[in-house]
Amino acid sequence: MNDTSKKISGFIENMKYERFPVTTQQHAVRAIIDATGCMLAGIETPVGQGVGRVGLKFPHPGGSTIIGTATHISPFIAAMANSFRANALDGDDGHRASRLHAGGVIIPSAFAACEQNDCSGKRLIEAVVLGYELGHRAGIVSQKDTTYFGSAYGATYGAAAAAAYIL
Repeated sequence: MNDTSKKISGFIENMKYERFPVTTQQHAVRAIIDATGCMLAGIETPVGQGVGRVGLKFPHPGGSTIIGTATHISPFIAAMANSFRANALDGDDGHRASRLHAGGVIIPSAFAACEQNDCSGKRLIEAVVLGYELGHRAGIVSQKDTTYFGSAYGATYGAAAAAAYIL
């Protein structure tokens, strides 16, 4: 394991809700509420309706849900559909240095993973904090010039980290 991998592993091992400053806990809760509101607002958009129809083609007993539905589908598809809904009205959060709208990617992935593992609210918050931290760092590293790579570039690392942390 190289030094970078060791640092990331150590960071993940120390990812405990009780160790977070209160402001970090509050920011994470606000991000979850914001992303959930964006997902709900995106339900009736053309994109939200479209991903809802597509999602229903991937039934999965014991899977995850697209927000606004009760049908269980593939967790991967549910995370993708919820991400589309979160971004449908472009009201989701932003971070200038990383050029990311991380919440619309990280939080749907964390939700889908939590549905698979019946995780606690604290575990969800830990995963979201981890996802934001690693996602924004990946975004910052990737944005070295004026080329814009989009939120998916760094936020996908954060989404993978959040879901993996829960799983």
